[in-house]
Amino acid sequence: YIDKNNTDNQQENGIHIQIDEFTASTLMTILSESIASDAIPHQPTTSQIDDSNKNKKSSSSKVSPCWQWREAESILDDLEKMQTIKLNNHVYAAALKVNEQASDLYRYPGNRHLGAYAAMSILERMKKQGISPDVVTCSAVMSAFDKSKQWKAALALLKSMEKAAEVDVESKESGMKTNSIGVWQLPPPNEYTYAPVISSCARCNQYDEAIEILDRIRRNTDKEMTSNK
Repeated sequence: YIDKNNTDNQQENGIHIQIDEFTASTLMTILSESIASDAIPHQPTTSQIDDSNKNKKSSSSKVSPCWQWREAESILDDLEKMQTIKLNNHVYAAALKVNEQASDLYRYPGNRHLGAYAAMSILERMKKQGISPDVVTCSAVMSAFDKSKQWKAALALLKSMEKAAEVDVESKESGMKTNSIGVWQLPPPNEYTYAPVISSCARCNQYDEAIEILDRIRRNTDKEMTSNK
């Protein structure tokens, strides 16, 4: 929409256009699609491989080789500082899509986009802003953990979601209100959340953990069927 109250900007730059949540999501989608249009994975140059080997003993760089992801981070930085826009789950979910495409395209050592780190940073941003993720957003984060073989991170997030679900059930049974506005909380997991966690455990040969998750799903299903009778 047009911000007509900003008279200073009007005088200096003409009409001032104020971004909204929909526009922010659209910008993220454009960035994501611009990555997807380049189907050839970017292999590292010899110098990039050499630099990667030199940095193995030191802390690895968190700077992504994908300019679209860096631009997405910059957009989020600017929007989070603005008082005239309230970001929502859809904006961050769209940013996770950028992260997913960047992870697929920049996946070689020496020129790798750190998808798991980037996905976790999105959750941290949402928590700081007091914006609760939905199950689709959490599943996207789980998928990033899966592709990066970060099974411990995936399992930790799943357990946090399961714990939040238990608290939600207990609160409802006791008559307490849940999901208050401005209170950050994780959603209960579903089959789309469990799938990447099981996949991540299997990728990393953590078969006992994968079987335990399957057992938990079965127990939860049996419990739901019993309660619905």
